[in-house]
Amino acid sequence: MDHRREDRCLGQRRSDRASALDGGDHVVHGDRAELQADADRTNVELARLTGLSPAATLHRVRALKESGVIRIVRAHVDPGLAGFPLQVWVMATLSRHDPRSSAVFENHIRSLPQVIAADNIAGENDYILSVVARDVAELAADFALHPAFDPKDFNRVRDLDASLDFYCNKLGFRLQFQHRPPNVKADPCYMGVSRDAVWMNLSSFSGDGVAGGVVNLMVDDVDNLHQEFVVKGVKIAVEPVDQTWGSREMYVKDADGNCIRFIQQ
Repeated sequence: MDHRREDRCLGQRRSDRASALDGGDHVVHGDRAELQADADRTNVELARLTGLSPAATLHRVRALKESGVIRIVRAHVDPGLAGFPLQVWVMATLSRHDPRSSAVFENHIRSLPQVIAADNIAGENDYILSVVARDVAELAADFALHPAFDPKDFNRVRDLDASLDFYCNKLGFRLQFQHRPPNVKADPCYMGVSRDAVWMNLSSFSGDGVAGGVVNLMVDDVDNLHQEFVVKGVKIAVEPVDQTWGSREMYVKDADGNCIRFIQQ
């Protein structure tokens, strides 16, 4: 094999690629505002705006896409016209800075449809989120009131799959996010579940608290919940009772001895 000839061929290919990209500079740099303002422009319109022939424009834009200079073409949705006129920026700071805490946070915000963009930043805060909502009330109910990132707000469990069945199928919570180490299909795992505006976190990671904790959940009607749980076969640890301090309460326990107290003021 003629290595010198191969080197010349490789050099020629590199030169051709560079030439295509250099030619594309007229599109990207000279009139990049036109391309970025509306990526849905027809090739003929873009050629007219850049002063190139349609064939040359098509070739150079294709070269920019194949080289990765243009990575993706997105649709920009107007939140207001889509029914979400309120758009705010939210700064988020994690109380723990480690890969798992970051992964849990990022998995959770991916599950929130109101979060349309998120960036990891340096400085006093860790993340900046772009959030949309129909109004302030929805923002508070669907986003601001979620305590999903506080490492204190979790129950320690041994088997996440069994716990998921109990909390979701029995108590009516919904799975919102889950995080496992790479290549792990079962435990350890960290999950977030919610019902209405109430969030709970479950963890089977070593060191995340101890089993047998207590979570107090404020509810509107303990007796309605009691009827629902009985129908689903939930074992009630303490039947609805009027406490001397003025609240009506019912307790249930999961398989790990964690007590969930449903409290009606």
